[in-house]
Amino acid sequence: PITKGGLTAAIQIGLTNFKQWRNTHKIEEKISRYSHSSLTNRETEILLHLMQGKTNYQIAEAQFVSINTIKTHLKNLFLKFDVENRGQLIVMMNK
Repeated sequence: PITKGGLTAAIQIGLTNFKQWRNTHKIEEKISRYSHSSLTNRETEILLHLMQGKTNYQIAEAQFVSINTIKTHLKNLFLKFDVENRGQLIVMMNK
């Protein structure tokens, strides 16, 4: 038996998951639109995390690497997109 509260909670969880899925796909579309063919798979993954607003620490945890490795990948992304920082990269990706 399903209670009204249980059904409401299940629907809210489903909606939240769908919104996260949809936002991820929108971000992936933006990345592919602006992406250079020279981006590595890892750089693309890190760019996706960056666009989701994650910190270097959160990205490092998600990728199972050190923060210094993330910083190196970010520097490479900045060079490839000809920007100076993550803020400029995010602005460019959101145009």
